[in-house]
Amino acid sequence: MSDRADSIYDTARTKKGFRSRQAILAHTSQLLGDFGPAAVTVSGICEAAKISRSAFYNYFTSAEDAVDVMAKNFAENITKQFAKLHQDHPRGIERLAYCLRFIQETATQDPEWGKLIVQIQQVSPDVEAKLVEQINEEVKAARKTGTITLSTGQVSAFMSMTIATLFRNCQSLALGSASRDVITPSIHLLLRAAGAEETTAKKAAALPLRTGALSS
Repeated sequence: MSDRADSIYDTARTKKGFRSRQAILAHTSQLLGDFGPAAVTVSGICEAAKISRSAFYNYFTSAEDAVDVMAKNFAENITKQFAKLHQDHPRGIERLAYCLRFIQETATQDPEWGKLIVQIQQVSPDVEAKLVEQINEEVKAARKTGTITLSTGQVSAFMSMTIATLFRNCQSLALGSASRDVITPSIHLLLRAAGAEETTAKKAAALPLRTGALSS
């Protein structure tokens, strides 16, 4: 996002301005999730949000700027959700399993969210970067305790495989081409790929999310 767009975004301080900006971002999300990047144009956003082009340009310089802000908001919300999910829980293999389950369970329960996260990954680095950051912290902690036996050189390959698995599963779960039954086995396989013992991996993969973990 350009400096100008960032400034415009921060200066929408009236209630009407806030509502207009939020409507633009909401319809940007909907267009991206439902139809992909090609559908996210200024004209398309304005038509969906029922606003004029001049109103759009009060807050963003282009459709790309709106996507950029939306993606950053989405990524920040994932970080907040992880923080909520992990309250009073030590870093390590169980929190890693929770991270992996949370993303996939959310895509199952909220298909629009699942489609959106897959599309955002194609147009912005923010969400993937946040996921890598969060998951990597749990991997480091699990390596220290010995529950995961990845070498330093293997961590990068594991992260790439994990992120690819998450996005692939999110797409399948959101589109209904896979059922919720794939979640636990996929987490188990990833933990085993990280070097976790069978019993440890099976136990962590089966841990359910706490009640209310998927609420906003």
